[in-house]
Amino acid sequence: MVEDDPDVRQSIVDAIEDQGFHITVAGNGLEATAILEQGVEPCAVILDLMMPVMSGDQFFARLPPDLQRRVVLMTAGQHVASGLSGAFTLLRKPFHVEDLRRAVNALCSQQVSH
Repeated sequence: MVEDDPDVRQSIVDAIEDQGFHITVAGNGLEATAILEQGVEPCAVILDLMMPVMSGDQFFARLPPDLQRRVVLMTAGQHVASGLSGAFTLLRKPFHVEDLRRAVNALCSQQVSH
């Protein structure tokens, strides 16, 4: 999960770990890039759009297409950055935790079935 707000980050960790998933967290896209370079292969990436250092759209652009399809993009804005395209899942803040759980479960179950 890539989210700069520590309170939001902890809420999401609690909600997703309750479903039996392990979450690796990063506070911005640069930290997340370093984690992926260490060989972490997530079944889903929960990604905030607006962050300091490296924004969500900058991080997304660096992801290979296979991983872009496994992104759950969270945004409080009305419009997703025009440079973003692909088959990511979009959740507008504020969202229901159950919607996030469903999105992660769907993405991770697809990974298991392949």
